[in-house]
Amino acid sequence: MTDQGGDHGRCSDGVVVTGMGAVTCCGVGVAALWDAVLAGRPGGVWLETDRGRWAACPVGVERFGIEDHAALRRQDRHVVLGAVAALEAVGQAGLRRDGGDGAGCDPGLGVVWGTSRGPMGVWEQVWGDAHAGRRPRPGLVPAGTLATGAGALSVLLGAGGAGMAVSAACASGAHAIATGAMLIRGGACDVVVAGASDAVLSGITLAQFDAAGLLAGGEDPSRACRPFDARRSGTVFGEGAGAVVLERESHARRRGAGVLARVLGWGLSADACGRIEPDPSGSGLERAVRASMAMAGVGASGVAYVNLHGTGTLANDACEAGVMARVFGGAGSGAGGCAGPWVGSTKGVTGHCVGATAAIEAIVAIEAIRRGIAPASANLEDPDPALDARFVVGDARAIGGGAAMSISAGFWGLNACLVFGG
Repeated sequence: MTDQGGDHGRCSDGVVVTGMGAVTCCGVGVAALWDAVLAGRPGGVWLETDRGRWAACPVGVERFGIEDHAALRRQDRHVVLGAVAALEAVGQAGLRRDGGDGAGCDPGLGVVWGTSRGPMGVWEQVWGDAHAGRRPRPGLVPAGTLATGAGALSVLLGAGGAGMAVSAACASGAHAIATGAMLIRGGACDVVVAGASDAVLSGITLAQFDAAGLLAGGEDPSRACRPFDARRSGTVFGEGAGAVVLERESHARRRGAGVLARVLGWGLSADACGRIEPDPSGSGLERAVRASMAMAGVGASGVAYVNLHGTGTLANDACEAGVMARVFGGAGSGAGGCAGPWVGSTKGVTGHCVGATAAIEAIVAIEAIRRGIAPASANLEDPDPALDARFVVGDARAIGGGAAMSISAGFWGLNACLVFGG
């Protein structure tokens, strides 16, 4: 997939995105994701499980036609979802695929794959076997690790370079993209497939989220997740995957690849103060935002759009809005009268896809600057007046030149911010 002519070594040129792929409740592919986000089409439906009924955003496809590949056979659903997204990204980037048996693998191609919950389906199967007195299948040993996604994609793609799993709760996808960019900048890889996937829509997992008080209420599942709205009451979980192909710019130019965006900077931080809710002061998240802008060399006026984590929970939304006001300057208007970039959340459309959500939202941020459009937040009808940010309400807004930012925040206060440019 990449050149083998001794092109490694610490690189001085930038990191670019040459391919993207996604699978969400919106459908298979980045185009389906963007169309739904731009239309503000909510994805929430009622999901019946063995533990109860909850609003959720499931992927409406059970089989994708790739499950019998040697790397994917009998693997967890989150691995298959990741493979679907990765194959789309690799195809768009124009990379050859040599996976299967280790022959012809590419030592310049790496895989950094994120997940929050890992192979939940496999773990539940092992528990069920043990509870019923059945002997577990030996294949469940490698299939039950957090590294399963990274390992399976390495085999599928013939990626012989650095391979690793990244887990930073709901910020896993952003951490994976930042780690992939670090590997390229450090000269360890020419190209990295980075992203994340999670499939957590089982009764036992949703019951855990419900017990933690995270789930939104209401009679209409499509309107339950209302980030930054005055009537917000919690989040709605989904499943999915997002993948990007990261490449050293000189390498991409040499092979004639199209450049979708540039990875300008990233910031990673931890609140170091709690488990579920973010630090109310937002200081940890603010450190990540400011670090990403400093690396990118972008000031407050240079950011055109911010895709916020925006879960629809009271604590998260208030924390993020406070950070936006401090970084970009607020004027007391939650409906768009204040200065700064247009901001919004896409979780009303996709649901909260746990570790995958940061990779999916990075793709939305890239599409926003590629197309010059800041999408409105689905279900945001009455912005909370206590939240001071320039929310996109009702209709999408045209944006000119400038950078796009994607912010992610996970359990244990693990934060990430990515900055992309055209």
